[in-house]
Amino acid sequence: MIVYRLTLRTRSPLVLASRQAAQGGATRSRDYIPGSVLRGALAGALLRAGHSSDSAWFQTLFSQELVRYGCLYPTEEEAVTATWPLPPTAWSCKIQSGFLPQQGTLPSPEDAHGVLDTLVSQLAHTWLKHERCQHDGCGSLREPLGGYYAQREDGSYLQPTHSRRLITRTAISGRWGSARHGSLHTVEAIEDGQAFVGFVHVADSAAQDARRALQQVRDTGALRLGLGLSRGLGQVDISSIDEEEGHLGLAQPLSERWRVPDLSQHISGLSAERFAFSITLYSDAILLDDFGRYQVALNEEAWRRILRYAGQPPAGLANWPQSIRYHWGATAAHPVYNWRFAPGWGKRSSEELAVTRGSVFVCTALRQEEAAVLALLERLEATGIGRRRAEGFGQIVVGHPWHREEVLR
Repeated sequence: MIVYRLTLRTRSPLVLASRQAAQGGATRSRDYIPGSVLRGALAGALLRAGHSSDSAWFQTLFSQELVRYGCLYPTEEEAVTATWPLPPTAWSCKIQSGFLPQQGTLPSPEDAHGVLDTLVSQLAHTWLKHERCQHDGCGSLREPLGGYYAQREDGSYLQPTHSRRLITRTAISGRWGSARHGSLHTVEAIEDGQAFVGFVHVADSAAQDARRALQQVRDTGALRLGLGLSRGLGQVDISSIDEEEGHLGLAQPLSERWRVPDLSQHISGLSAERFAFSITLYSDAILLDDFGRYQVALNEEAWRRILRYAGQPPAGLANWPQSIRYHWGATAAHPVYNWRFAPGWGKRSSEELAVTRGSVFVCTALRQEEAAVLALLERLEATGIGRRRAEGFGQIVVGHPWHREEVLR
């Protein structure tokens, strides 16, 4: 498996509407680029360049699920790591939320009061000690922060965001060529000059084809995303294509991070024969059971289906582990829409329920199956879980470094 890290920069305002219909008088834009949008934009750019959709090269890139196009999240120049969704276990002061200022900067009354991860405390049922902000006697309640985070070179944290603006326009009458009555509309757009970062996972057999396609689109500058393409919106440049060695930019291999911290010590009543590990969603995941029902947790029904589609175990392993059990989770869910096979213009073909990116699951398994569990988790990090993985859904991180320490960041 080859992993490419992509950095995109907007050349014109970008509208990534989550819904076609306006809400509150304006069509709101997403704050990230979904993998399905990236996948469709790359395919469109190659078709406009003269490539045939029937060619073996095009089929390898978009029809055989050899390439998984991940989501791209906002980033900033000073960020040296990938951008990550903040998990629900990340709490911050309700009054002055956000990460602590960089060391060496002059203190200000407007400084944020920091972000604290509470996974261990929630497992141990000691989270009440973190319920209120302790910054210089603030005493305000803490709540999940939301959004994204990245790290600077000095180890401090930041929340990447994008500048936005509202664009108001009117529809044009096809008959008269003038403004159509009652068709004034407003869209929210991400400003030009904003950056996104994400990953594309490619099977070894398709690595050269994928690299050539990405370089061709970068050199031609033909990438178009979102709404309003005929009005000059959605022009995006590929700034860089870098090959990554670690999973989603993580320096540590799975074998060194999946049991840190040892969550088993914080679960009351857990048998000594079992150990615990955490799974954090890097992107939304669409989980089903054997009856096609949507799941919002990695429960026994979801694990049964995941194991069925995990493929054959590696050499030296007879079967995948059967002792994995769901213990705890901090999750949310929301609907996602599929436009790929829409029967008419502007119509959604289906609506699915996805577990929200950043969600955290804690599972346990028998210690005698530890080697088999590690092999399975390595497979799942490489392939993802759930449906529509080629569109960026279902990317996971086992033993995320964010949960390693319960310190104020």
